[in-house]
Amino acid sequence: MIDNTVLLQVKKEEGDRAEAMLDLATALELEAQEEAHNQPLVNAKRFFLFIESARIKTAYDFYPHFAVSLSGVKPLPHQLEAVYQRILPQTRLRFLLADDPGAGKTIMGGLLLKELKLRHAVERILILTPAPLTIQWQDELKSKFSETFEIINSYLVKNQLGGNPWERFRQCIASIDFAKRDDVLPSILQVDWDLVIIDEAHKCFARSQGDELRRTGRYRLAEELSKITERILLLTATPHQGDADQFHNFLRLLDEDQFISNQVNPRILQLDESPWF
Repeated sequence: MIDNTVLLQVKKEEGDRAEAMLDLATALELEAQEEAHNQPLVNAKRFFLFIESARIKTAYDFYPHFAVSLSGVKPLPHQLEAVYQRILPQTRLRFLLADDPGAGKTIMGGLLLKELKLRHAVERILILTPAPLTIQWQDELKSKFSETFEIINSYLVKNQLGGNPWERFRQCIASIDFAKRDDVLPSILQVDWDLVIIDEAHKCFARSQGDELRRTGRYRLAEELSKITERILLLTATPHQGDADQFHNFLRLLDEDQFISNQVNPRILQLDESPWF
């Protein structure tokens, strides 16, 4: 400051510096305007939550079993292997998960959908099960994975004032026998499902009679969903029931081009790191 004049050194946006001379009154006025434009300090708690949300959104990149830490389950080694080593690394998630009764296929399905949701890969999820298992699936997904699913039944459909009830809820559970009905199936197929899980999937079977494929209603349901859904998971403890033709048609629900022949190449089965089996 020299008398009533202020000598300023200014750093420009380009990075170089320059000098400027202002009278004292102008300099004080500019200083007051600058202070008025300064933003107040943000709330520390809200800032922490913002940083934490960003961390959670990208945590799966650094912690491979991220869904496990957010769930009320202690998965067994074979469950971690199935979900994290076999299924998730594939670019196309279309799998038949066949394991013994009591092996925790529900847990594996829950871990998979939780991981896919954390990656923002799926929003609309449909789970089809035998009618007695709908409540069990809903309870386990809520208690173990904090995921809320709506059970869609005839009562809910009949009392819908308008629109498609399957579009109203993003996460649906339904009886497979209810879903296969001719008056229900079209509305299901109107929804762009991101992930379809079918429990006790061996009940969806078809038999070849000459050149004709005799499909059951459950098979038609699974087949139509397979055509419109990129990710599908079939769960069963009895995938092969002694009928090679029926088993071949069952595998076609995953990929009808890949399983076009009813003969499975045994050399593919014997590969240590087979991407198909």
